[in-house]
Amino acid sequence: MRDGTVVKRYAIALFEAARDKSDVQTIEKELGSVLEVWKREPKLVEFLHHPSVSRDAKKRTIARVFGDRVSGLTLNFLYVLLDHRRQDDLPQIVGEYRGRVDEALGRIHAEVETALPVSDEEAQKLRSRLAQKTGKDVSMRLEVNPALIGGARLRVGDRVWDASILGRLERFRGQLKQIQAR
Repeated sequence: MRDGTVVKRYAIALFEAARDKSDVQTIEKELGSVLEVWKREPKLVEFLHHPSVSRDAKKRTIARVFGDRVSGLTLNFLYVLLDHRRQDDLPQIVGEYRGRVDEALGRIHAEVETALPVSDEEAQKLRSRLAQKTGKDVSMRLEVNPALIGGARLRVGDRVWDASILGRLERFRGQLKQIQAR
């Protein structure tokens, strides 16, 4: 990412255009599928960067690859990114756009790492507590990470709550280093 401010401007502009058409969630889904192709097909990204390929040829390729999968708004947005040589910023723009959609719809995403598998009942209890505490709709991704040794680590946005044994050991190690440095 070259400039976070520019990324936000593109995301906000797309969000406002989508909101005007009442298509915020549709555009979010389309951007997700575009991003999947972007990540899965490095040759496409390489082609779009190639200096000897004309902008029109790049746009025709974008239309062939995505034309039947996305709306005109999303397709035109991809063209704008090409015109302004911002295609590298697509993953960050999509992330920022999703953040705007989440804010508008009152949702949050939580990533939960646990040392051992969590039952569906435990996961639902955690989701309910998060929804109660935040007042928002919660989508949750669970991941088993045996390296945590025990406990769990929760990430919501840029906040992390670490109640794992690994986290406790790391904090303890930091305290020991501070004592040794004295």
